[in-house]
Amino acid sequence: MPTPSAPDRDETAWDGAMLRALAEASQDCLWVLSPEGEVRYMNPRARALLNPAPKTRPTLRALWPEESRFSLDRAVAAAARARCSSSAPSSAAATRPAPIGRR
Repeated sequence: MPTPSAPDRDETAWDGAMLRALAEASQDCLWVLSPEGEVRYMNPRARALLNPAPKTRPTLRALWPEESRFSLDRAVAAAARARCSSSAPSSAAATRPAPIGRR
């Protein structure tokens, strides 16, 4: 795979910074999971609600209330199926809109 050019790297960094800023400011609980179910990222709202131990990589299932884990398991399985679906876009770039002012 070719190395991205400087403008591509700049735009990728800008996109990443914008996504992080949006996630950090969101009042919704947002998280990113590894394929193994470990929490890789939680925004402040999710951290406040789920209260994970500092500097740990818990699974979302371990943080979720036990009485509703079945629903969580079903939602995660559905998301995994959608991600692996042949109708899903092959990359996030295929569906990502152009940043405002950069069209």
